[in-house]
Amino acid sequence: MKQEQIDPEMEKLGELIRQVKKPALSDERKNLLKSQIIKNAPKPLFVYLKDIVASVVLSPERKAMLKERILTAVEGHSQKSFFWSNFFMFQKKFVSSMLVFAIGLGFFSFTSADVGVVHADTFTTLSDFNGDVVVERDGKNIELERGMRIFEKDTVRTGENGFASIAFFDDSVSRLSSETEVSVDQLVRPDDSYSKSYVEISLESGEMWSRVVNLVEDNSAFVVRADDAKTVAKKAAFNVLVEPDVVEVEVFNHEVKFESPMVRETVVSGRKVESTDSKVVVRDLDEGDRDVAWIKENLDNDKVYLTEVEERLLAAKMESVGVDVNDDFDYKASLTEEAIVFLTLGDVKKKKKELDLAEKAFVSAEVRLNDPNVTEDERVEAEAVIVSFKSTVQEFDDFVNEVRTTDVDYADELENYVDDKISNQKKNLSLALPDDASYFAKSVIGEIEIDSVDDEEELIEKRTEQGLSKIAEAEDMVDQGGDIEMAKDVLEEGKGEVEIAAELVENIGAVSEKEVIREFEQEVEKNLDRADSVQDKVDVIEGVVNPVVIPTVKRQSPEVKVDEAYGVAVEGNRPLDPLLY
Repeated sequence: MKQEQIDPEMEKLGELIRQVKKPALSDERKNLLKSQIIKNAPKPLFVYLKDIVASVVLSPERKAMLKERILTAVEGHSQKSFFWSNFFMFQKKFVSSMLVFAIGLGFFSFTSADVGVVHADTFTTLSDFNGDVVVERDGKNIELERGMRIFEKDTVRTGENGFASIAFFDDSVSRLSSETEVSVDQLVRPDDSYSKSYVEISLESGEMWSRVVNLVEDNSAFVVRADDAKTVAKKAAFNVLVEPDVVEVEVFNHEVKFESPMVRETVVSGRKVESTDSKVVVRDLDEGDRDVAWIKENLDNDKVYLTEVEERLLAAKMESVGVDVNDDFDYKASLTEEAIVFLTLGDVKKKKKELDLAEKAFVSAEVRLNDPNVTEDERVEAEAVIVSFKSTVQEFDDFVNEVRTTDVDYADELENYVDDKISNQKKNLSLALPDDASYFAKSVIGEIEIDSVDDEEELIEKRTEQGLSKIAEAEDMVDQGGDIEMAKDVLEEGKGEVEIAAELVENIGAVSEKEVIREFEQEVEKNLDRADSVQDKVDVIEGVVNPVVIPTVKRQSPEVKVDEAYGVAVEGNRPLDPLLY
């Protein structure tokens, strides 16, 4: 059959085949067929190998021999692909360098960690207001809310029924009566210091009460300007009234320095200044001065405020060292802190780290003493830690003296470092009174200051300062209704410190004509006058039936008159000659 005849026949056959229906198996037949095929299928090779390997057990000797042969083969084989074992095998120098760099970087990051006390920032705020109150900033009145920040150049005004309270970053507070205007001139924290501060405000009109606490640095001050006069305080409660023809300053706690073009005068508690264009009069407060509702209200509010400040300071201390009053205390350095000190390079840096840790333990121990549930053993342990801080400071001072023999400037820097720590703790403890749990820590700080003086003049200064501090503590105890007998004892201790300073002044004055000696003599005399003023308060308290009400101290002093030549107030035969200032 020829090809041309075959092709049509094949096409017909194909057409017939396509018309045949495909065989169809039921699901049951499909599953049966599948199971038969799988059952008869041979096992893969890896299954047989797995079974054989599982049945083979090598002796320890053969395992060791096999391992040795494999390692020998690997070492002799030229590996072309990259993997980590080759990297460490053939790049040892590079790897070593990288490891040294990484360890060094971690070391410096580790040793630079802060192990000391961390102080939180504080701000000046509008703590409270009522009625018609305006805060002006950049010429615009801003929306008010309690706790809002107050900045330099802000102006605060109260209307006819207005009241405002400003809490300053240095823990001082000022309260504005109605129809009062105050400008905030300066809010300065030099070098971002925790203990140094300078606040200056201007009372343009009206009446303002101020309570100043916690200023311990020589250059720290709270200043209120009024017309051409200014009142400077480091610790005081005083009221300033500005009227068209007179500026009046009344002092109810501690002291202020009043300065005007005509006079500079230290005004102690229980005294007042009245300044006009022509004269300045300094006299005692009378009964009516203290009976004014505004004054009585602020004296009461101050008691509450001081308690709040103490609580806030305690909370800040706990936060600064990361402890709580109710924690289980361990004053020893942590493993991390010990490692930081151990890895710190250089004697100077190591000494600073050790001082940081000692300060942290000091604050932790002081916090512990404030726990009302502290046991006697825990109290003794905490006090021992506080005393050990004194020893650490002494060791640091000795180290500074060694450094001074070779590098005076660096020694001064280190001395400032430890002085800042003492000032910080002194500020933290400035409100502690003899009947407070923290007073033990405060007394140790005082001992550290005396031990660290460099010469007799500085010793006189510190003795005088500590005597004045005790006199102020006695006054605070009286004003706050504390233990009168304890207040009397503290007052005597303060007078004793002042008398020691007086003896030192007398001894130095016999061989020195320095102007500073005369200044010390004047300061000693003023401090004894302050002690007399506090004694007057004590006498009044002991003579009243209800000690809660503290009446005004009224001295029987001669009537104040004015010296015609200078227009300055005099008492008796003591002229306040402006040439002496």
